[in-house]
Amino acid sequence: MSHPASTSAAHAAEPEPSTSSLHATAVKTNAPAVAPLPSRFKIGTNHKKYLDAHDGKVFCHIPPRVITSPNTPSIPRPFVYENEPVQCRADSRYGYVNIYQWPQMFCEEYPWGVAYPVKGMYWETDPLARLWWTPTYADFVPLADTTLVVGFLSQEKRNELNKVQDGVKNQYMLYKKSKVPERNPRNQGERIMLIMRNNYNHLDRFPLTWRDIITAVTEFQRSAMECFAYFDYHQMILPSVQTPVFPYPEYNPYWLGAFTCDPGVAETLFRAGVPVWLIRHEDTMTANTSLLAKVVPREPEVVLAMFTNPVKHFARPFPVRYVGPSNYERSLACRRFLRQDQMETWQVTPTNAAGTSTAGPSMAGPSSAGTQSAPNRQAKRKQRANQKAPYPPSSNLLTEPQLRDRWGGRSLPAPSQAKWLGGSVTEGFKG
Repeated sequence: MSHPASTSAAHAAEPEPSTSSLHATAVKTNAPAVAPLPSRFKIGTNHKKYLDAHDGKVFCHIPPRVITSPNTPSIPRPFVYENEPVQCRADSRYGYVNIYQWPQMFCEEYPWGVAYPVKGMYWETDPLARLWWTPTYADFVPLADTTLVVGFLSQEKRNELNKVQDGVKNQYMLYKKSKVPERNPRNQGERIMLIMRNNYNHLDRFPLTWRDIITAVTEFQRSAMECFAYFDYHQMILPSVQTPVFPYPEYNPYWLGAFTCDPGVAETLFRAGVPVWLIRHEDTMTANTSLLAKVVPREPEVVLAMFTNPVKHFARPFPVRYVGPSNYERSLACRRFLRQDQMETWQVTPTNAAGTSTAGPSMAGPSSAGTQSAPNRQAKRKQRANQKAPYPPSSNLLTEPQLRDRWGGRSLPAPSQAKWLGGSVTEGFKG
């Protein structure tokens, strides 16, 4: 994935202004409680020339836990233990539990999640800045000569999103030329890219309600991020994991990174230049742990308000997909891409083509013949809830239950017997 020459956040792309149709108010949560540090915490003391993965270039104390990072200058507020719901908000994103816009727990079934692009690192003129763009109601173009309140995103905005699709295609060609698929059994790169193309075609060719326009845009953005992260992981991160070179590279500010409770995972990500934050109990800290600076966790600026009808101004929340802590199930729920038949696409038939329907985006379900009935949609939602992963985990990852991270409630095997991220566990992996 190509990155701009400048990494200054001062030139970051600003989000679209809030509108009454979205009520896109950014809500900050309460900061963690501040507690006095134990005497064994020696701030500003470095006992060695290079920091290790368990040291803290920065750290924060959220009793009874301590979060350290060996390579980043700040620590994002962790939302990894709360049973927060995975639910689309007014902008059709998932708030601070969104794996695409805020760091979450490392998920070994989808290790490329650490390489999602970071909002604020791209110039406003960069096409990739559209990965976080939210459409406004002014961008909605209803179909003429119909009583159905459906339409398309404006052609100008669709062209801008198409540039993002072109960027994904170019990155995919580089991915193929580097012969990564030959080293990646069960290559999923093409499958993920096809999901992205399908999401764009859905947005470009099918008339949708305004509510589903927002959803379709966000689904396309998420699938594009999935592609960029997957290609970056296999081209840049995995080679550094399999053949680490000391001194380890500086962290890449264009990658989202991840939290972990496993020192071995922290060590491996640290060696690849991935932003990583290690969570542990405060009693595990010793006087030999290097802690250079104490910081306050950085709060997210995300939309938490629910969707509101832009015409009749009443709230209409999106369904809850999952409720629970940051784990594989939450990660999977965020990756469940919608399809055409799962949205409120209005199937026009001779019965209702004459304009007899009065259904609009504010109605719970269509009332005319030829449209999808509410019971049918509910049955399909139940069927989707029981489906497996949108694409199976790659065979070069830890997929057996006994090999899961400790934070997931299971223990790891001995280093000599484990395999991780496509190769043998490197020296220093701590189970």
